[in-house]
Amino acid sequence: MSDATEKMEITSSDIGPIDPAIGDSQQLAPVPSISKMLESGQANVHNFVGDRESTYKFVATACGPDTIRSKESIDKVIDIKYYLAHLVEMVDRKAGEYQDQTRIVIVSKDGKYYSFVSGGIVSAIDLIRSTFGDVPWETELRHRVVEHQTRSGQTMLSLVPA
Repeated sequence: MSDATEKMEITSSDIGPIDPAIGDSQQLAPVPSISKMLESGQANVHNFVGDRESTYKFVATACGPDTIRSKESIDKVIDIKYYLAHLVEMVDRKAGEYQDQTRIVIVSKDGKYYSFVSGGIVSAIDLIRSTFGDVPWETELRHRVVEHQTRSGQTMLSLVPA
């Protein structure tokens, strides 16, 4: 864990909901939001665990161009095992200026890499992290990628349990 992560102050808005039905012994430690971790200076955030070489290969593949794009993932069911989040620079359509956006790459149990730049996907991964922890997910985490309209009329992607 980096010094930046250890010094972060965590507020209730940075973590997902805590289920009161779960006993204290089963509660997970609060997990800071992906946005908070990236804003603190971390180059990327992920739940992959391995030696240095396998971690490098995971990060390099996830950050590379050979991922399944979000438009190709709509309505697909993904058995999620790993995720990686990092910042990418994109042009804001309204302002016409470059801004950092969070790119999430989801890795399925069958080794496929799916990439998204969507606040809905970031929120869904944050909810999964706060519920199941920030470790490789061995449990059955089948989610469908859905596209829906926001109140402002824009489209957004999200994950729903399948």
